[in-house]
Amino acid sequence: MSRSRKMRRKQLRRNRRIAALVGILFAALFISMAFARFKVFAEKPTTYKYYTEVRVQRRDSLWSIAQTYMTEEYSSINEYVREVQEINDIGYTVEYGQRLMVPYYSEEKK
Repeated sequence: MSRSRKMRRKQLRRNRRIAALVGILFAALFISMAFARFKVFAEKPTTYKYYTEVRVQRRDSLWSIAQTYMTEEYSSINEYVREVQEINDIGYTVEYGQRLMVPYYSEEKK
């Protein structure tokens, strides 16, 4: 066999290997994309909004009350405090013995 013929055969084998590798990679990509479309997303449980009455204790503030009653549905403590202020038509200060309506969320339907 001549040297050029051996080189062509060698190059042909290399090209076949590269083509096979590219085909395998495309098949793997296609399969992974197909399975990615079938992801299962957990449904968030239904929550219900309720209100409860709270009596302000000594050294309580709107923020300490918010830390106790705020649920994950609120993006920040300030958002919760603003809602408590609106519900009760108050400013930033609360007094000992004052009664406040505070919102909370629960998965339980009451």
